Amino acid sequence: MGNELTVTILCDNLVYRPCLLAEHGFSALIEVRDGDRSFDVLFDTGQGLTLLHNAAALEVELARVAAVVLSHGHYDHTGGLSDLAAHSSQGLSVFAHPGIFRKKFQQEKNGRLRPTGISWKREELEEKGVRFFLSKENKEILPGVFVSGEITSPGKGRGLEDALLERDGQLVRDDFGDEVALFVATRRGLVVFVGCGHPGLGRILEAAVEVAGKKGIYALIGGFHLVRASSEEIEATSRTVKGFGVKEVVLCHCTGYRAREIFRNDFQEGCHMGEVGFIWSC
Repeated sequence: MGNELTVTILCDNLVYRPCLLAEHGFSALIEVRDGDRSFDVLFDTGQGLTLLHNAAALEVELARVAAVVLSHGHYDHTGGLSDLAAHSSQGLSVFAHPGIFRKKFQQEKNGRLRPTGISWKREELEEKGVRFFLSKENKEILPGVFVSGEITSPGKGRGLEDALLERDGQLVRDDFGDEVALFVATRRGLVVFVGCGHPGLGRILEAAVEVAGKKGIYALIGGFHLVRASSEEIEATSRTVKGFGVKEVVLCHCTGYRAREIFRNDFQEGCHMGEVGFIWSC
């Protein structure tokens, strides 16, 4: 599996280029090439505020997308799905965890519950041509492209104390059991994409090792959910990532400014800021 990749960040919290827009959300377009064969995978869709605008400004043709992978069921990763479906003439194949449609909330300081899950019912999206492929198992969805399946992280994840989900009619703390990662095999090794890294980057990379084989893990891209973490926690996380042999990181979305400084110090030229419009190749 000798794929080459070009990754374009379409949605992120930060932007430094003119004519592009930022939002609290994440989406990355992954162009996979192997000889004469090529296809595009979209990892997450942002909130839905900027996806189509930024794609047009960057001259990205979303109609070429062969598959969409949703990391988990939060609005800032799934909100662009409806607009994307309306933009597609051939329907969308969407891969995710079966728990992605659970109702999710964030409990604010005043006790109010703010909905944070997917804004549409599954049936509404299917009427727009979306085909869902939901699984808890590791699955190769395209040549050299794998959805991790369920990643368990008992007591080790980076969840949110105020994040809740509805289970059996009761509100319980969200364990983010619906979060999956995307693994793409390349000539340099496995490239791992994460939405927020709620299960914990160490646990995600452990799951990736099973797919990577002898080539190992080359790069880690996405939101690391370290925005509320202490310097000590971030330093430990950076050491963990380096311990898996990761050579490059692209920091996006919920990673946080402090983490950007620490990862930059640890990875040097191998650390990249993944704001809207950033392009990374492997």
